[in-house]
Amino acid sequence: MRYAPAYFAFDPRTIVIEAEEAVAAAKTYFVELFSEQATLEEIWFDDQTHEWCVTLGVKRQPNPASIGMLALGHDPAHAYKVVGIRDTDGKPLSAKNRDGELVA
Repeated sequence: MRYAPAYFAFDPRTIVIEAEEAVAAAKTYFVELFSEQATLEEIWFDDQTHEWCVTLGVKRQPNPASIGMLALGHDPAHAYKVVGIRDTDGKPLSAKNRDGELVA
């Protein structure tokens, strides 16, 4: 854990989480919501909202009706979710489809 810099809007003595802790929290939240295991795809810190954005990927069985989507460059067998994790305590704030649709 590290301490927040003084320029943050909250108390600078507040302990904030590291990237590794954010990933662990996101994966735990993902399993609770979807009962599926996911792999880490990417992670970044949003300076404006002070939250970690963790993109998780899951491979699913393709739907035969969506096979034509492959020709359009979209792989229907892969789903990507972005989980927002609050920096101050590691609490999950949101889970969105990568394209922005809120899922939890």
